[in-house]
Amino acid sequence: MEGVITAARELPAKVAEDVMTAAKEACTNGLNTIRLACAAIIVLTMLRNRRAATPSGEDAPQAKAAEDSLPTA
Repeated sequence: MEGVITAARELPAKVAEDVMTAAKEACTNGLNTIRLACAAIIVLTMLRNRRAATPSGEDAPQAKAAEDSLPTA
């Protein structure tokens, strides 16, 4: 953004305003894209970790047997 601001100072007022508006929109769109990508990564990581922590398939009976063998209070 600093480079755009510096360049815009040397342009006519209307052109500088248009350049600054376009630069602000591009910056905002880029940040929104990064935000969505980070949110997707977080959700996918949580789902992967949840799946890894949940017994399924052949491991389920072993996990249930291990759970049943724990002493109760």
